[in-house]
Amino acid sequence: MLVRKKGQDKVIDLKINYSYLLSTWHGLFDQVFLESEYMEQLMSFLYLSYEDPMSGIMPNNKADIFLPFQTVDYDDCNVIFITEFPTTFNRGSGLGLGNKPSLSPYQVTPEFVQFRKMIEENLYKGGPSLELDVSLKESAENGVLYLNTALTCTTKNNKAHVNHWDKFISYFITAFDGVIANKAFVFIGEASKFAHLVDQQYNTVIIEESSIDLCCKNREYWNTNVFKEVNEFLIDNYGLPYHEKAPFI
Repeated sequence: MLVRKKGQDKVIDLKINYSYLLSTWHGLFDQVFLESEYMEQLMSFLYLSYEDPMSGIMPNNKADIFLPFQTVDYDDCNVIFITEFPTTFNRGSGLGLGNKPSLSPYQVTPEFVQFRKMIEENLYKGGPSLELDVSLKESAENGVLYLNTALTCTTKNNKAHVNHWDKFISYFITAFDGVIANKAFVFIGEASKFAHLVDQQYNTVIIEESSIDLCCKNREYWNTNVFKEVNEFLIDNYGLPYHEKAPFI
């Protein structure tokens, strides 16, 4: 695709290696979609945003945008969490509520703190205090895919790029739902708008309408039973209580 930087005459031929970016998930994405006008516009937007030092685009490292797809294999995925928005504190990226531990392994977002608290209450009755994996990579290795409704944002606004990613997230959910069965799709807060894309005849849908993003902004307690529901799904379908491997943390 051809991209022109603002204020310059030079045109750049931008080539995207989707097989690398999407790793084992690449085959899920139809080539027609990857070569569509929408994807060209999305990738051009991302390229130009990272070229502009004033854009404030996050994650800070553009290689981290599609990191979720590189940390959990397509064949191993049993649970897909679709959370609301990226978190801008401490290099938040498309890893759901997780953070890049580039500043400190102990600096986490308020959203992630709430997330962990509810896991502890749902699965451990309030304890023990679980060790934090702020990147959520260990969760991904245990078959849990975390995605936001947007895989990028800005330092000032965690909702800034949501509209840019809507079609991508919609396509992903529809495509994955269409080729698998006995998986759980978990939608949190505003991400619930995508729940209708899953055929519940073949896959399980778990919805938490309460917004963790809004609760944190209002300094309220985020109360949910969603992790109990996921655990029950995994016991029923796979015979293993997921919290034995602490997959969420």
